[in-house]
Amino acid sequence: MDSIESFSELAQRIISGVEALAQKIVVYDDGPILERLQQGDFAETPALPTEVDPFIQVAISAEYDRHIALLEEAFRKLKSAKDDFKRSVDLRLSLLAPIRHLPEDILVEIFSHFIQDGGTRQGSEERTYSLTLSKKHRIFSPSFTLSCVCSFWRRVVFSRPIFWSSFSLDLGGLRAFEGESKMTAILSQCLSRSANAPLSLHLKLDSADHALDSGNLLSLFIGQAARWEWLDLPDYRSISRFISQLQSGGQPPIFSSLRHLNLGEGRRSEMTLSLLPIVLSASHLETLSTGRCGFTWSDFCQCDFSSLKKLKASTLSNGTVGQFLSRLPSLEVCILTSTSGFTTDSKPSSASYSSNLRCLSIRLEDSLVGAWQSLRTPHLLRLFLEARDGTEESHIESVSSMLVRSKSVLQELTLFNIYAHEALNFINAHPSVTDIILSGSYESVDDNRYPGDLFSRLSFPKEENTVVLAPNLRSLTIQIQGSITDSDGSSTLDSHIFLAQNIVKMVKSRTDEESLPPDATVLQKFTLRLMSRHEEVFGHIRRSLAHLVASGLQLELDQYLVTYSALQDL
Repeated sequence: MDSIESFSELAQRIISGVEALAQKIVVYDDGPILERLQQGDFAETPALPTEVDPFIQVAISAEYDRHIALLEEAFRKLKSAKDDFKRSVDLRLSLLAPIRHLPEDILVEIFSHFIQDGGTRQGSEERTYSLTLSKKHRIFSPSFTLSCVCSFWRRVVFSRPIFWSSFSLDLGGLRAFEGESKMTAILSQCLSRSANAPLSLHLKLDSADHALDSGNLLSLFIGQAARWEWLDLPDYRSISRFISQLQSGGQPPIFSSLRHLNLGEGRRSEMTLSLLPIVLSASHLETLSTGRCGFTWSDFCQCDFSSLKKLKASTLSNGTVGQFLSRLPSLEVCILTSTSGFTTDSKPSSASYSSNLRCLSIRLEDSLVGAWQSLRTPHLLRLFLEARDGTEESHIESVSSMLVRSKSVLQELTLFNIYAHEALNFINAHPSVTDIILSGSYESVDDNRYPGDLFSRLSFPKEENTVVLAPNLRSLTIQIQGSITDSDGSSTLDSHIFLAQNIVKMVKSRTDEESLPPDATVLQKFTLRLMSRHEEVFGHIRRSLAHLVASGLQLELDQYLVTYSALQDL
């Protein structure tokens, strides 16, 4: 045989040999015997005994099986050799891959995107955490995946503290694991790789007694409290245990690097907790969401919130709004989910408190009218105002009057669950507004509710010397909750068309440049949202405003409603 015979030539020789072997296996032609049996004749006895001797046939079959098994083993070795060849090629291609020639800093940038996309998103801010401890995934991290590729990548990943600085930990799930000490050891090693990098933590604790074994793991992270930059405690029930853990040691931890603190809302029936153990030493906070944890005015005065830019709070008490915000010189966004704890100014003529607020969101309850007396917001641009059931008109007027005294130049205004005439009065007091979102319940019997005379009042009047509401309006969104009915409570085509006609008239009056009042702005966008689909309303509006849409008007007609919390993000 030629010593330089190629693989394909040798393979062809083997194939030919296998075909020759197949020809050596004689297959009996049993057709004639089957045909005679079908005709009722008995088959003749073969002339040669070997043709029917079962012992001889079994021996021949066994001989075939033995040699075929040897061939199969030979082919298995051949396939194994081929697999080894492929692995060696893949390894060589990997070693010679262009990515290995990338500078390490570029590789780190690529890894950062991979970890960001593959991490766990948690919390109200939808932050990405690179390492997760959960009941479902146990311990998971995209960094683990990267470190398994090769020693070079492992060295890069292990040497970058930023890849090991964000943890989402469900410590209540430790009871589902076998060997809490092993989990603690793994997380301790991961935490050590973060070196001195700022830490981001999303913690869920179990307040039950059977979860006390997670204390060692929690203590591990509390020991690094000085490096915490972001802390998210979404489960209100676990906050009390967390605070107890903070106070269990001799020296309370100092959160010198904490910039962002977000706490869960919980239920109103649950006890209000004090935040002092956490925030007393956190003098660089930039965002704070208190959840159901409370702040009295006396506690608030003990804290340094000079760097706070965003506050979401529900239980501020024993002080006026102006007093609280006066201690927040850097505050730009304030979300008050409850106003029931505020008090009125003891001296109506007391000095005012100016704030740098740009965005203010208020959920009005049974607060005192005088709580807003001393606040001044000259830089306010966005206001979100929701009236809870039972909110009196004087409460809404007190907020509007505060803005007038502040000489605020509002640009965006959202009024939620407010009667139509109250909304119109608010809009009239602030002519600078350019974007308005109004949401209320439809009630044709009571003009105080939506839509009332909302659309006719928002239409530009043709008569001179008539008050023009919202002369700078560019975008208007109307949400109508409930069914569109007549005064007798029935839902008819007439009631639907009447609503559509009023909307069309209002939009046309604000988009006709030739008939606009002096210095008035053309409406650029109109959005209507209804609780259920009303094709009569939508169809009439589309047909009537088609020429304006062709000229550039943005028209959106939707059948879903947006919640107040979602409106804050619009």
